[in-house]
Amino acid sequence: MASSASSTTACRHTSWRARSSCRPLSSRCRTTTRPGLGRPRAPKHRSPRATRGSRRTRRTRTSTSWCLVPSLGSTCTPPSHQDSVEECYTKLTELGLLVQEVLNECMDLPPGFLTDYNSDRSFDFLAALRYFPATEEEDNGISAHEDGNCITFVIQDGVGGLEVLNDDGDWVPAEPVEGSIIVNLGDVIQVLSNNKLKSATHRVVRKPVHRHSFVFFFNIHGAKWIEPLPEFTAKIGEAARYRGFVYNEYMQLRMRNKTHPPARPEDVVHITHYAI
Repeated sequence: MASSASSTTACRHTSWRARSSCRPLSSRCRTTTRPGLGRPRAPKHRSPRATRGSRRTRRTRTSTSWCLVPSLGSTCTPPSHQDSVEECYTKLTELGLLVQEVLNECMDLPPGFLTDYNSDRSFDFLAALRYFPATEEEDNGISAHEDGNCITFVIQDGVGGLEVLNDDGDWVPAEPVEGSIIVNLGDVIQVLSNNKLKSATHRVVRKPVHRHSFVFFFNIHGAKWIEPLPEFTAKIGEAARYRGFVYNEYMQLRMRNKTHPPARPEDVVHITHYAI
């Protein structure tokens, strides 16, 4: 996800299959809270009021609580909800595979190309988010950003607050529709398609009441090499708009945006870091 002017909390976990190579995400686990057990309890060495995506000297009230479910069987999930969460995780994984097949066809790639290219599911994860009510001083839930992965699925409650930036530069509310799932393309697809498909810029504006959502990140393995595909460059006579990179390298740079927020907004790393 993105930088925000708020603190972030996440459940501890021990079952991440790719934990040793996923340090950027595991660094999000800043507190020891679990759903339903009250307000987050911050470790002694870190202020619970520290902000994300802003200057280190700035302080704000905690506005967003996270619970990461990085794999089936995660200890982050309360036992009473384990079956439901595992079913949700499995169904969203199946949906990701289906949407990936649709993308493969839309991108006019050889049959099964994306399935083979992105066959490892160990970097997928599910996040349960709670946004605390807005205050008179602040309503930022998550600031404007693009997701760094392949495909993102968002299941939101009826409160609203998710907004998407359109081509005219206007923020358009993604109004809640019962039974719907919002689908965002991420930076990986933007690079593979050489900008033919765009990563959606979005944000969350907090409302006067709590907001809850589930977000599933259909990802790609951290060791994967990402670069524009020949179908969008050499085969059609167009220059590549990005230089190649290892996915984990990009994730580490994005995480550094949060752990060591740049003083200047222009120094925040986006996918344009690899633009040619």
